Amino acid sequence: MTVWIDVTTSASSHPPATGITRVELTLAQALCKASPDIQICLYESQLGRFSAIARTELERIGEFQRSSSAAKGLMELEIQRRDMRAAGGIEIFRRGDVLIACGLNWLPQMVNMPRLSAMQSLIGLRLITMCYDIIPIKFTHIVPGMDVVFAPYMREMVRHADHVLCISRCTRRDLLRWSQSLGERIVETSIVPLGCELPTSSRENVSARVTRILSQRFLLCVSTIENRKNQQTLCRAYTRLVDWGVTNLPLLVLAGGVGHGGQDLINEIAGDHRLAGRVVAVVGCSDDDLVALYAACMFTLYPSTYEGWGLPVSEALSYGKLCLCSTQRSPPEAAQQFAEHADAWNVDEWANKVYR
Repeated sequence: MTVWIDVTTSASSHPPATGITRVELTLAQALCKASPDIQICLYESQLGRFSAIARTELERIGEFQRSSSAAKGLMELEIQRRDMRAAGGIEIFRRGDVLIACGLNWLPQMVNMPRLSAMQSLIGLRLITMCYDIIPIKFTHIVPGMDVVFAPYMREMVRHADHVLCISRCTRRDLLRWSQSLGERIVETSIVPLGCELPTSSRENVSARVTRILSQRFLLCVSTIENRKNQQTLCRAYTRLVDWGVTNLPLLVLAGGVGHGGQDLINEIAGDHRLAGRVVAVVGCSDDDLVALYAACMFTLYPSTYEGWGLPVSEALSYGKLCLCSTQRSPPEAAQQFAEHADAWNVDEWANKVYR
């Protein structure tokens, strides 16, 4: 039996690695470090097949994903194949092999469940998948249109996966309740809490925009800038503090990509005299930038309205930084007893705790 880990998401995503991409890549690197027998593969969507890649190629993927969003173009990877057949990649697996797939597998180009379940039937491939959350099913308005591909994938996953790794108790509870409501089988699950392993920062590689921030007092919120992450509450808290006459506020840094509704918030920050100069969005941080921000901030903030886990909470704690995080769903689970909490929608509570 050979254990394979699929790194299609890491090989296909634009840097810098965030969220699911970071989890997939870190897990692959940890498994390879733990055992020389772990094999790595990816799905070539245009050719419709799985192919194996060497560990040196995984290292190249990691280096690419640690770069900033300024990195452009394509990265060519050397695959290991004895032939060029487009047989779905079944030929690289053997009966009884295990495939761990924990990326964006609901996307067709990342190899979806029908392909994987077909290989289960043909060669007895054992499939381990990961469930991060079921937000596109529970809250379709948060990620408009995503339920069209996500819900069918999840239904096939609970039908066919041999085991599902859930990143929190909250995620497992949501998954099992949803699958039971559909009359599906009770899939075998286990909880795998997310840790964090950010690299050591090289100050020489920190961008000029982040270097300017490091010379100031600042608070840090690391997350995709989007409606669900709820940076709006932080901005409202800051305007409330300004209206109360609080002076000398530390800079509020929002570090992350731009998601659904994020650009509207960035535009609002630029147009509100109470926020302009007090709140700044840093889009597309490299790992060096992110590590430097974590190391230098006063404390971190995480007001998300719903999470499968809340990786930035774990990251902040790993740098010895207090996190003021939402009471909604999983962030308290990620924080354990080591964080302060506030209701995601209570602007005055956030304002008071930031001021305190």
